[in-house]
Amino acid sequence: MNACPWYGDAAVRQTTLLRLAAQGSFREIRMGRIKLVRDGLNANRNAADISREVSLFNEDLAKVVLALHAREHAWLEACTWLEFGSGGRQEQVLSSDQDNGLIYPVAPDTHELDNVAQDLVMTLDGAGMSLCPGGIMVTSPLWRGTRDAWIARLRAWLANPVEKGPWQYGLFLDFRPLAGPKEPALSLKHELWEYVRTRPLVLRFLAEELAGYRIPLTIWGHFVLIPKGPFQGGLDIKHSGMVRLATAVRILALKYGLTMHHTLDRIHALEDRGHISARLGKRLTRFWSWSQGQRLRIGLREQCAGKSAHNVIYPYQLDREEILLLKDGLYAVETCARMVLDGAGL
Repeated sequence: MNACPWYGDAAVRQTTLLRLAAQGSFREIRMGRIKLVRDGLNANRNAADISREVSLFNEDLAKVVLALHAREHAWLEACTWLEFGSGGRQEQVLSSDQDNGLIYPVAPDTHELDNVAQDLVMTLDGAGMSLCPGGIMVTSPLWRGTRDAWIARLRAWLANPVEKGPWQYGLFLDFRPLAGPKEPALSLKHELWEYVRTRPLVLRFLAEELAGYRIPLTIWGHFVLIPKGPFQGGLDIKHSGMVRLATAVRILALKYGLTMHHTLDRIHALEDRGHISARLGKRLTRFWSWSQGQRLRIGLREQCAGKSAHNVIYPYQLDREEILLLKDGLYAVETCARMVLDGAGL
């Protein structure tokens, strides 16, 4: 496994990606990502480690794509590439799409910026990072700007309880600089987190997302499944549990000034500091790890079959132990969300 260019030394991986991207060998890049997941699962590595490897692969890919475009557009060298959401937390799987942004010191020519941004996201799409259906990409003026423009925009979003959009799911709070100067992004994140952490009303506003959450279980403990369509009888494990878990844990991390970004690391830190019980922490960790493993296996199976990866499982095809684990995990997520909404974490 160590001889594979997708593992180990980041410089080797970046060199391989640079060569393939320059040649336009996007299929080989996509297959490299699939091989990374397959080898990890075959070696029985845990889901968190495999997800981090996928995220590092995509991070190096973004660096390479930006570097290639900077050869023709030198102003990109001074720009910082941001990754939001699961990429910012290093929790990506094969179904993860693009959630990116750009910080530049001075605004370039608008026409050139539009063209370059479009080419950047389409290149990543060709290399296996699908386009974000919510438009959270550098192609939108909402997701690029100077550092001052970013902080003003993000504060305005947080302070406006009427306007609804993808930014109000806390996704933009989990971001990391992947390429370019890191300082603008790190200072932006510090200022933004302090702004949120010191304003209970903003935390409460972010927590409102959890208010409408209902676990996909009836009062009798039966699963509430997708009623029709291509995934009829299934359950979207990402949106039915993992997104809510990441949101609740993020809010608690904000409140208590925890700077780690991975959901599992946040859970462990909250448990160590006594903000959640050891029993709840264990249940949440077990649910996250099992669900992420399911997503990795589904993505591998679908992409190897030439299909798009997804996050749908079929509960009644699971064995009894897995059904019990899934139900217990969903109840644990509900408990954590209720803690936030009831004010225990605020």
